[in-house]
Amino acid sequence: MLDPAAGSPIVAEEQFGPTLPVMPYDSEDEAVAAATGTWSGLCSPVRSGDPEHARQVARQLRTGVTFFNNHNAAAVDERAPFGGVNQSGVGRGLGREGLLGFTGSHVMAMPDAPPRDRCAPADPAAEDQGPAAGGGTARRGR
Repeated sequence: MLDPAAGSPIVAEEQFGPTLPVMPYDSEDEAVAAATGTWSGLCSPVRSGDPEHARQVARQLRTGVTFFNNHNAAAVDERAPFGGVNQSGVGRGLGREGLLGFTGSHVMAMPDAPPRDRCAPADPAAEDQGPAAGGGTARRGR
């Protein structure tokens, strides 16, 4: 849709196609401000014949994914994390960041241990058996 009103649903709501708003701007700063001054931030497209200039613009955008001269989820390598910012997508799926979302940290504070052992990973087998088996560290959840 060409030049829709700023408050119209096609502009104010998150778009998943098949139509998208195409909005005019007078300066690049105005375009970046319009793109980043919103509640959503899943994806953004940058179209340019100059790849370095496109990168400079993309660095200013606050979205989870920026597409260069395309707008297609198939263009994203599935090993890369996928998700948005602001109220668009919570967390990340795929990639290392997506995997880390399913993990948790466990800190073992052992002040009397030698320095190299103070940050040693916990032994899950000993923890599950409690203090009598040499475990006894507390875990929250599983």
